[in-house]
Amino acid sequence: MTVPRRFVGAWERDELRIAGRAVPGIGRAVWIEAGGTYVDVRAPGTVASGTSFGGRSTWRAPIFTWHHDLDLHPRPGRVDRGELTCLENRIVERGTGIDDNDAPYEEHWRRLPTTDAVTAIAAHENGLAARAGDHAALLLAARRARGPCARAWHYASGRWIEVITLGSPGNTPVPHGPGWRLTQGWTAR
Repeated sequence: MTVPRRFVGAWERDELRIAGRAVPGIGRAVWIEAGGTYVDVRAPGTVASGTSFGGRSTWRAPIFTWHHDLDLHPRPGRVDRGELTCLENRIVERGTGIDDNDAPYEEHWRRLPTTDAVTAIAAHENGLAARAGDHAALLLAARRARGPCARAWHYASGRWIEVITLGSPGNTPVPHGPGWRLTQGWTAR
């Protein structure tokens, strides 16, 4: 594992501040960290929203680095870096350059419940999926017939419930059962 266990899990963004001001209407964002591999899915909103990216993640205290190995809006070599501070089940991420804005930012993340159990990663030729407990996310960045897409799910009442949808709904596999088995073409890592 290339990142400490305290970061592994499912996280939801509940606040974004740029230059000290709260940004309204940011849209829901879910980050699944599986210990060196991640998928981040962000519903449409005002800033740093309506996108998805995933790939390798690394930690070198106090800086966390997210490599955009796959991205719905690819820019070769894209890397995000932020200084992370953990406070119980919350993370405050600080940095500059969010959404191509050079001002300082703060993203506040809260740990979603039931994320400490199982972590899993699955890969596809042009896709990546990650699971932490009862939360999962998938990014398919290939330019297929219906275009790229991303999803985030929560497992409840015996089924996976989609909580964020980007792109065509018919373009992604759906997890099945509590074991989070993805359909054909996906390989567990």
